[in-house]
Amino acid sequence: MMSEHHVNNGAPNNLACEDVENLIQRTATDMGSSGYDDYNGWGRVNAGAAVQAVEQPYYTVFHSGTPNSTQQTTFANQQVILMNNAGGLANGSYIADRVQVIHTYLDVFSPTTQVLDAWQRPSSSRGYSAVNPIDGSTWGNYSFSLVSNVASVSVITHCWLIKYALNGQTVNQWIPAPPSGLSTAYSLYLYDPGAVGIEENGSEDGLVVYPIPAGDILNVALNMDMTGPVTLDIIDMAGRIVHSQPMGNGSHGREQIPLAEMSQGMYTLRVMSNSQVASRRFIKR
Repeated sequence: MMSEHHVNNGAPNNLACEDVENLIQRTATDMGSSGYDDYNGWGRVNAGAAVQAVEQPYYTVFHSGTPNSTQQTTFANQQVILMNNAGGLANGSYIADRVQVIHTYLDVFSPTTQVLDAWQRPSSSRGYSAVNPIDGSTWGNYSFSLVSNVASVSVITHCWLIKYALNGQTVNQWIPAPPSGLSTAYSLYLYDPGAVGIEENGSEDGLVVYPIPAGDILNVALNMDMTGPVTLDIIDMAGRIVHSQPMGNGSHGREQIPLAEMSQGMYTLRVMSNSQVASRRFIKR
C-alpha cells in the first residue's frame, strides 16, 4: 500500500500509519456478525483489496492543510494535576489556564470526485484534552461533514499554560505548545471515476511515453512548459530510483531510456524540472 500510494509514484503524499490502519479495516472481509465485533474485529485482512483501495489515480488519500479559521477561548486559574511528566514538567499539582482551540476546514474537490471517508491523524497532530489530570496524550474532537465532493471539518483541541506550582514556584510554560503551535490533522479518502490514469501513454499535458508495454527501450516525447534542467527518473514500485538521466535544458524534445537491465514489472517515469513535475506509469515486459 505504501509503495503504491507514494510521492515517487505521483501521489500527493505518502500514506500515514492511520491511513494504512483505516484502509485495511475498510477493505477487510467481514466475519461473524455484521461490522466490528470483539471476537472478529474488523474481519479478515484482504491484502489485494487494500492495495487496490489506494490505486492511483482513481483513489487518493488527501492530507489536510492549514485551517481556514481558528477560534480560541481561555478558562483561567484551574487547579490541575500533571501525570506522566506531561509537557516535560514534573508530576504534581499546578495552577493553569486552559485554552480551547477550534480549527475549521473546508475542502472542495473536482465535481467528479467523491469523498468516501475521513479519519483523524494523531501522528501529525498536537493538542491535549480538557480532562484533568493531564496525562500528555494527543487529543482532538473531530466533526466531519462529507457531502459529495465537499468536506467540512471542525476540530476541538486544547493547550494549557502552567502558571505556577501549588508551593508558589513560578512555571509559566505552555503544554504541549501555545495556541498558535497546536495542530490538527485528518485524511480524506477520495474516489474519482473520471480521473486520467498516469499509465496512459499519451496525455494533453505534453508528456508522451511509448511503447506501452515497453521492451528494452522506452521512448519519451516532451512538449511542456518546463524551465531549467530536465531530469528523467525511472522509479520502481518500492519507490527507489533505478535509473536517472538528464534531458538538457529544453522543455521540448525526445529521449530514449534503456530498460534492458531492468526486471519485468511496473515502473513510473518521473520528469522533473525547476518549474514542475510530471509522471507516467508503464510496464516493462
